[in-house]
Amino acid sequence: MRKFTFILLTLLISYPALSQFKVIDKSGKKPKWVNSVKEDFLIATGSGSTIDQAKAIALNNVREQIVNSVAQNIKSNTIHNLSETTDGKVMSVLSSFSSETKTKTGKVGFLSGISLSKAEDYYWEKIRNKRTKDEKYYYHILYPFSRLEMNRLVEEYKEKEKAIRDRIDEIAGMINSFDSVEEASGYLAELNKLKDIVEDLDKDKAILTIQKYKNVLSSFEIATLNMGKDYIEIGLLLDGRNIAYRKSPKIKFSCSKVITKAKTKYGWKIKYDSEECYEDDENKLAVNYLINNKWNKTDFYLGQTTDESQLFLSGRVKISTTETKDSLVISCIVGSKGREPVLIKGLSLEVEGVPTLDWKNLNITIDEKGTHFVDITVPLDEKAELLKYAGGDMVLNGKLVYSKPGATASKIYNIYKYPYEVNW
Repeated sequence: MRKFTFILLTLLISYPALSQFKVIDKSGKKPKWVNSVKEDFLIATGSGSTIDQAKAIALNNVREQIVNSVAQNIKSNTIHNLSETTDGKVMSVLSSFSSETKTKTGKVGFLSGISLSKAEDYYWEKIRNKRTKDEKYYYHILYPFSRLEMNRLVEEYKEKEKAIRDRIDEIAGMINSFDSVEEASGYLAELNKLKDIVEDLDKDKAILTIQKYKNVLSSFEIATLNMGKDYIEIGLLLDGRNIAYRKSPKIKFSCSKVITKAKTKYGWKIKYDSEECYEDDENKLAVNYLINNKWNKTDFYLGQTTDESQLFLSGRVKISTTETKDSLVISCIVGSKGREPVLIKGLSLEVEGVPTLDWKNLNITIDEKGTHFVDITVPLDEKAELLKYAGGDMVLNGKLVYSKPGATASKIYNIYKYPYEVNW
């Protein structure tokens, strides 16, 4: 059977050279328990220039003694458990089990209920130094703390520690499913608090999850959510997923004039007037979002919105190859504004340093209104191979050819200075 060791830590303050000091006031007759030890009780003393200061220090010493007792019990039980299960390798394991247990128990915050009203007894004295004439209060508290109470606090601490560990796991699991920047920022702030409570592997996991959230908060893509002849709706994407953000972005047109700017579910709809733009103007819209104290900037070129296209691109175009390296995969998010199906028939791309790439008979169907992930797989020929070495501003031009299924007449969505990346 395991032996249970109950350790009672008592803070004793003794008065130096009693003949030099004089009691000039006190709360009553001095109890026998002052400056002694009593089973199932803590005895704590605090001193200060005022009675309130001495009382506060004494109560804080009660808390410290309870924390020490709980931490020592957790550590002793851990040593005992390890002794039973590690076959002589206890010391190597315990080298990482430091006195931080005391710090952890103090930070969990379950000792907030300690107050003078729960004390069994108290006694105070006002002492004067005969030589220096200095005066000081000494406040003594007799506080009930049985073995049963300590066991209860140990279990409460373990439950709270498990709840914190579970919460870290829960937040880690939300990294691919949060809906807004505010939600992700809230998780990051919470993790920063939790990492200061937990230790060892739990702390490492919290720090790793913090870094993942920081990476995510710097990875949002400012993208087109919708567009028309005189408006554009912009917002944030994360791996093609819409992410809401209450903060308004800073916007600036190169030549157009803002008419209205309105919040939508996932972004901002900006209506503009381009009458003052000349034919050779780029009609650029610069968008800046402040996320996690960092600016995220993207430029949109509005030349492609001069007609009422039913299709539009959203987010960055990503170009890669298949595993067999014999085909090119052009991954993009295609938005459809109409309710009827649309057939993507062809695609041409113009990239600096690369001959024009043109693919026909793609026959990719967009079934309904909204945004859709589209992978366009085409042969990897010598011209397409040059994309691997393309440089410049990493923007492309081109055309997306589409029509209604079965229709002979086609429409064109003009791609102008659109961001892309190559991965192979």
